[in-house]
Amino acid sequence: MNKFTLYLLLIIITLSSCYKVKDKQKEDFYSILTKPSINVIMEYNSIDYFIYKGSPMGFQYELVKRFAKDIGVKVNIKISNDIENIYSEISNGNADIIACPLGKNDYREKLFHFSVPIDKTSIVLIQRKQTNTDDFISNINDLKGKKVFVISKSTNEDVLKKLNKEKNLDLNIISVKNFSTEELIDMVAHKEISYTVSDENIAYTNNLRFKNIDKTIILQVEQNLYWGVNKEKTELLHDLNKWLETFVDSYDYRILYNKYYNSRQAKKMYTSPFFYLNTRKISKYDDIIKLKSKKINWDWKLLASMIYQESNFNPEVTSWAGAHGLMQIMPNTADMVKIDSIDTVEGNLEAGVRYIKYLNKQLKKALRDTTDIIPFILASYNVGLGHVLDARRLARKYGKNPDKWFQNTDFYILNKSQPLYYKDNLSRYGYCNGQEPYKYVEDILDRYKQYKNMIQN
Repeated sequence: MNKFTLYLLLIIITLSSCYKVKDKQKEDFYSILTKPSINVIMEYNSIDYFIYKGSPMGFQYELVKRFAKDIGVKVNIKISNDIENIYSEISNGNADIIACPLGKNDYREKLFHFSVPIDKTSIVLIQRKQTNTDDFISNINDLKGKKVFVISKSTNEDVLKKLNKEKNLDLNIISVKNFSTEELIDMVAHKEISYTVSDENIAYTNNLRFKNIDKTIILQVEQNLYWGVNKEKTELLHDLNKWLETFVDSYDYRILYNKYYNSRQAKKMYTSPFFYLNTRKISKYDDIIKLKSKKINWDWKLLASMIYQESNFNPEVTSWAGAHGLMQIMPNTADMVKIDSIDTVEGNLEAGVRYIKYLNKQLKKALRDTTDIIPFILASYNVGLGHVLDARRLARKYGKNPDKWFQNTDFYILNKSQPLYYKDNLSRYGYCNGQEPYKYVEDILDRYKQYKNMIQN
C-alpha cells in the first residue's frame, strides 16, 4: 500500500467516524425529547415527598427520580393522601407505580403487583406523652376498650384488627377515609383524638415536629415495605425489581436513607421554618412573589419556581456575568425596563417581572398560537429572545410547529450548538449552548408541577 492510498484511507476512516459521532449526537438529542414516561402516584408527607427551602424532596421522591433516570424515562407525579383513591388510580390504569411504602395484604395483592422490598419498618401506637395516667398506654394490654383512629384499608388497620382479635382488646377501631396518617398524628398532637397507628418511619419525623407525641409502643415488629405496580405493566415490574435489587443494597441507598432518617441534616430540615409542612411557605419572599406575579398574570408558584432556578431565593447572589439578585438581573436589563436599583428585593423582582412582560409582548407578536407561550418566555429569559426566535425559524424550516415548544421548537434550541443549525442562514444570532435553556425550561416547569402537587393556594 503506497503513502497516498494509506493517507486516503485514513481520511475516509476519520470522516466516517465524524459522521458516526454526529449521528450519535443527533440520536442523543432526539432521545432527550422522545423519552417515554411513567405515571407515578405517591403520598405527600414529611418523609416521602415535600418541599424544603423551595426544593421538592423526599425519600420516595428521590427513589422515583433515580429509578426514572437510570432506566431513561420521564416521570409524571400525581399525589393523593387517600389510600383508596391511590388503589383506584393503579387499578384503572391512571398510575403505573404506587411509590408509597406499602405492606402486603390479600386485598392489595388483588389490585396490583408488589415490587421487591424497598424498606422495612415497625408499626407503632401514636399517643400524647404521659400527662394523665388513665389515658397513657404503657403496654399493649392498656389499649383495652380504647378508641383508635386508623386509615381505612391500610396495613395499619390490618395490624390493629389482628392485634384486637389476638389480645381480645375490645378496641373501638375508627376507620377513616380521605385522611393521611400524618393528619391523624397531627390530630393526636393537637388533642383532637387520643390514639392512632403509624409506620415508625413516619412517626420518627413527626416526633421531631411535635414534641408532645409518644411512639414507644410497638404494635408489630419490622415488616417489609414495597411499591405497587400496575398489573398490566409486567415489563416495568421486571425493570423496577432489577433496579431495586441493585440499588437497595448500594452505598447510595444508605446515604439516601440516612439523609431522611438518621442525620443531623434530617433533624434540622424537619424543624426548619422553610419546611413547607410546618410553615406553609416556600420561601420568606412568598408574599411579595404573590404580589408581583399578579402583574404578569402568572400563578405565583410558577414565578417562585423560576426564582428558585435563578437564585435559590438568595437575594445576594451575583453570577460571573454580573447578573444579580433573586431574578439574576443584568444591569443593562434593569436599564431597559427602567429600574434604578436591582440591589433590593423589591427592585430586583420588579425588574424581573417587567422583563417577563416585555418578552411576553414580543413573543405574542411572533407566535400565531400563544397557548404554549410560557416555555418560550422562560427560554428567552435564560438565553435571549434572539436565540429563541432563531429556533422558531429553524422549526418552521424543518416542518415542525414553531408555535409549539415541546417536541417542536425545543429540539432546535437544544441543537443550536450544532454547526448544522447555528450556521444556518436562519440563525441570525449564531451559536448558543442549547442544553442550558432547554434544561432551564424543563427544570422550572417540573418544579412548578411539584409545587402545584403540594400547594393548593
